[in-house]
Amino acid sequence: MPSLSHPFVSRLVRALRDRHGYKVLVETGTFTGTSTMWAANEFDWVVSIDKMDTHEETARARCTDPSLRCYPLLLRGDSRVALVPVVEALDAIKQPAIFYLDAHDINNLYGGGNDCPVLLELHTIMMADERHAVLIDDAHDFCSPPIPEYPSLAKIVSYVHNGHQLRVAHDLIVIVPDAAIGAVDAFVAERVER
Repeated sequence: MPSLSHPFVSRLVRALRDRHGYKVLVETGTFTGTSTMWAANEFDWVVSIDKMDTHEETARARCTDPSLRCYPLLLRGDSRVALVPVVEALDAIKQPAIFYLDAHDINNLYGGGNDCPVLLELHTIMMADERHAVLIDDAHDFCSPPIPEYPSLAKIVSYVHNGHQLRVAHDLIVIVPDAAIGAVDAFVAERVER
């Protein structure tokens, strides 16, 4: 069964969607399209961005299932650039979204070198008119950056503003509008108690 990086993450995204009415998920770092397929069954509109030709082609082949709730828009390009018109379009239609940022790469594991676009991605999202939710995968890499290209968690925190708050849970950095932070805290607390 496709999911985001972990079932916990998928459940958190569903909780945000259901409690706060998000209809759009934007993903950076398509890879093989597993999370893209999951999102296409959960949201009305899905956008996925990856700079690797082979990743976009693999995801495109996987995301043609007619049973999907929506057909995802797959964009090939550097998320630092490709994300700008996506955010502008969401602002133009006054549509907040959940952004799942996973385009960072270490040791060329995904063919991108030691690339970490997260600060520019986050800057683009935080400058938007809409109050988007942001989930950054692999929190451990930012709590203790393994290479100089990765920003520290403190640096990421410095980019959070515009009525948003940050939490770290289950290897995930969660940045949500003030109105949604209670739902995130309750969701995480409920999972910890189990």
